[in-house]
This record gives sequence, structure tokens and C-alpha cells, in this order.
Amino acid sequence: MQLGQSATGVALKDICRDGKLDLIVTVELSAAMFVGQGNGRFYQPLHFGPDRNNGAMAFGDIDADGKFDALVGNGGDRSSVSVLLNHTQ
Repeated sequence: MQLGQSATGVALKDICRDGKLDLIVTVELSAAMFVGQGNGRFYQPLHFGPDRNNGAMAFGDIDADGKFDALVGNGGDRSSVSVLLNHTQ
């Protein structure tokens, strides 16, 4: 699995709510989710923002829709966090 940049954060979470762990990786200026196939393999990554110097991640249902959303620390600006809402079906 090639990212092209150094990873700044890595997490496993069932974001798609299909019973299979997904891999979420932040790199310096973006993030990517690799949807799990359930056999230790992942599909090609889905790339998404934020376009900042990303850091640590945390997950929770921020908008109370029953789906995990991601909070990503903005490493270059230690006083802010990006909220990435989960809009999967």
C-alpha cells in the first residue's frame, strides 16, 4: 500500500458500517480511507480533505446521524480541528 507521503495518523474503524474494518490514514495535506474487504485487504483509497498539516484522529457521531465522523487535528495550527462528516449511505 503506497501513500506517496509520510503518514501522520492511522486508524481502524468500521466507517462504512458493514462489519468490516476500514483503514483511515492522514498524510501531510490530505486523508484517505481504504474500505476494508473483510479479509485483511482493502480497496483503493478514497481521498478527502482537510488540506492542512494533519495530525491525530478521533471518531464520534458529531451530527447524531448514527455514523462515525472524523476529527483531525491540524498539526500546523495546534488550536484547530477539522470535522469530517460521514456522508456514506
